[in-house]
Order: sequence, then C-alpha cells, then structure tokens
Amino acid sequence: KELTLAQYNAGADISFPVAGRTGIGGFEAAKEKGAGFWAIGADADQNHLAPGFQLGYARKGVDTAVYKTIGDVVNGTFTPGPQVLGIKEDGVDYVDPYGVVAPEVMAVVSQYRQAILDGTVVPPSTEDELAAFTPVDASTLPPAASPVASPTS
Repeated sequence: KELTLAQYNAGADISFPVAGRTGIGGFEAAKEKGAGFWAIGADADQNHLAPGFQLGYARKGVDTAVYKTIGDVVNGTFTPGPQVLGIKEDGVDYVDPYGVVAPEVMAVVSQYRQAILDGTVVPPSTEDELAAFTPVDASTLPPAASPVASPTS
C-alpha cells in the first residue's frame, strides 16, 4: 500500500499491482486516494478489494492452459516444458467488466488486439526482441471490426 501511495504521490494515477496478495495494498491505496486513482487487477476481477477503483484487469487464462494440457494428454500430443499462450490462444487478455474505460480507449485496445491476432503486431517475447521492438502507432492500424465484448468469467 505504501509503495502504491508513493507512486500516486509522485504523479501516477494508475497502478498495476501484480504481486499476489500484496496487490491488496494497491487497491487500498487507490481507495484511500479517492476518485481518479485506479488499480488494475491481476489475473482475475479484483473489484471486490476496492469497489469502483478497478480499471479492468489483466486476465490470465489458467483455465485455457489446463484445458489444453488435459486435451494434449488425452490426445497423446502432450509435450513437457513451457507453453506460451498469448492472445491468439486465449491465454491472456484485458477485461473491463464494469465499463470503466472510455469506449474510445477500448477501441484502441481492440485495434491492437486485432493487429496481434492478424500478425501485424508481434509483441516481443524475449529480451533481444524487446530491445529491437519498435512500438506501433494505433493511428496506423486499421480499425477493429467491432469492440470486443468483455467476458464475464
């Protein structure tokens, strides 16, 4: 909580406390600071920690990973080792279940999501790729066909 308060006091208005139970303090700090301060939930909807102060959440598709792994075992195609599940594989996503984020911002999120699905934008996955990565301006991307609906799970 104190670290997030220090970040807010230094000018931040959004925190993304990805640190297990220590993220609770991030939500408490947003609530303490009041309107205009936000926390992004990690892995699941965490709005219950400070109702009205969650600016969506980053969803990790653990259910997708488990289902895929079970399917691979059943089908005899399981290969041990790290598995990478990105947006294309429904392994990660950004969810705004309460409609807190402005529609025009979510439209840009949808543009990037679609560009990743189309292969127009390839997010870096290694340190070397990150060092060589050139960010893509959303204004150069075609508009997404339609905004992506937020899942309820």
